[in-house]
Amino acid sequence: MSRPQIAAQFGALTPLIAPRSVAVVGASDREGNLGGLAVKFLGKFGYRGPVWPVNSGQTKVAGLPCFPRLRELPSPPDLAVIAVPAASVTEVIQDCIAAGIPAAVVWAGGFAEGDEAGRARQRQLEEVARAGGIKLCGPNCIGVINTSIGLTASFSSLMTDIDRLTPGSVSIVSQSGGTAVTAHGRAQELGLGFRVTISCGNEATLSIGDFIHALAQDDGTRVIAAYAEGLSDPDRFVEALLEAKRRGKPVVILKGGATEQAGHAALAHTGKLAGVDRTFDAIFRECAAIRVHSTEELLDVSLQLASQRPKQMPHGNRALILTFGGGSGVLGTDQCIRAGLEVPPLDAATRESVKPIFPALGSSLNPIDLTPGAVTNPKNRATLPATLKALVDAPNVDIALLFGAGFGELAPQVATMFEDLRSGTDKPICVSWLSPPPGITERFAKQNIVVFDEHARAIRAAGHIARYAADMRHRIRHRPDLATPFRWSDFVDPTMRKQVVSEHLAARILEAAGLAVAKGRFARNGRRGHSCRPRNRLPGRHQGDLGRDHTSGCRWPGETSP
Repeated sequence: MSRPQIAAQFGALTPLIAPRSVAVVGASDREGNLGGLAVKFLGKFGYRGPVWPVNSGQTKVAGLPCFPRLRELPSPPDLAVIAVPAASVTEVIQDCIAAGIPAAVVWAGGFAEGDEAGRARQRQLEEVARAGGIKLCGPNCIGVINTSIGLTASFSSLMTDIDRLTPGSVSIVSQSGGTAVTAHGRAQELGLGFRVTISCGNEATLSIGDFIHALAQDDGTRVIAAYAEGLSDPDRFVEALLEAKRRGKPVVILKGGATEQAGHAALAHTGKLAGVDRTFDAIFRECAAIRVHSTEELLDVSLQLASQRPKQMPHGNRALILTFGGGSGVLGTDQCIRAGLEVPPLDAATRESVKPIFPALGSSLNPIDLTPGAVTNPKNRATLPATLKALVDAPNVDIALLFGAGFGELAPQVATMFEDLRSGTDKPICVSWLSPPPGITERFAKQNIVVFDEHARAIRAAGHIARYAADMRHRIRHRPDLATPFRWSDFVDPTMRKQVVSEHLAARILEAAGLAVAKGRFARNGRRGHSCRPRNRLPGRHQGDLGRDHTSGCRWPGETSP
């Protein structure tokens, strides 16, 4: 069988994410065998390349010929799925390297997330994989799904529950397999889908930064979603975020392990220390990454971004709230302010232009109250598209929020108005529809339109998008080389396990690392013949409680920091 030609759209990781052929090591038809399940999934979802089960004790798996050893395959596959226990993984990886296989996925747990024996096992796996140059995803992961080619190098039950994979333009990489497939499953339920789902697990050789970098190179990926607990390669992570920023690919990140307690849980989960949370905040701000705080928020922001046309970003944070009831506008205004959005009154010219076609009982201030009569009254309904267009086109509007509810049998007509409005403007529009009649959400999904079922969620997503657009308007600043060489032994005693680094010594270390440091002087004592004791000490006060002007007359010596 000829191997289909697939362009290297994922850079060096193309054999792993878009392989032309797959071998599944350890596959059998025995009930509960994960390798056999993977073979069945690859057939079920129409993977386009050859699939070769490998197991010395089987002749067929899922109706396909089974090969006893990797070296007896018709040709080296691009990807090997390793479905064997942890104790056998390193040996199988050695066989992969000997057979010339460029990439592998390792599902098994029992590595760095466990005890010292597991950590030693992972160190050995890392050494073998790096020496052999194989691209390794895992261990302790659920694998890789690529909906564009039907690749299901995974044992996730997600594939049991669905009949087809809905393609999308959001790709996700996650250090938690459960978080990845939960998000993918929810996107599938909404009819929007994902493009690529990667569970990177313990990151023996490839880090989350490597995968983000690969996804940034993929033309089919418009938005990158990520779940991270800790970083095995911080420099690569920052490089990947900057590459995505350079290519105009939003990265939406859910960061776990922000608290001390969660950090301990992260260490047990993937064997990674979570790190100081404020450091991550600084990285995200610098690289224009969007930080979210729940799986729901991760999906909301990612899917809304993917539903917008390329470069359809707000030019500011001024929001227009379009409602059919006053209460939702009042609440929405409060929520917009909390989300960092402004809700300015519409300009007089726009208000004057819509006056002839505006519902008599409505309000055109912003938030806009069109009243239910805008839909139920045939005369108002006929002019509603023109009213909506004029309001969205107002000069002091950067992003529009459409809040609907119900509408019964008139819902399809309103949906058409919303669809036409979105396609006729360059401004992003978020649609929220409470209690939509059956079929409305599915209708919007076919047009790649996200419909939020709660107005606050639409507002929260809009706030993130406005901040992201503002970050993207700022030029990427030069990032200095973090690998500035200097010897720690010049500053601290390497034989001492614990020692205090004084402030002036810390300044010297920072300066040696190439960072700007404020000039300072090191004071050993006061001027000769003069004491720096405080003047006017108040009687009866504690020795450490100093009176006013206690440094008056003191001069510091001219000695600079050593």
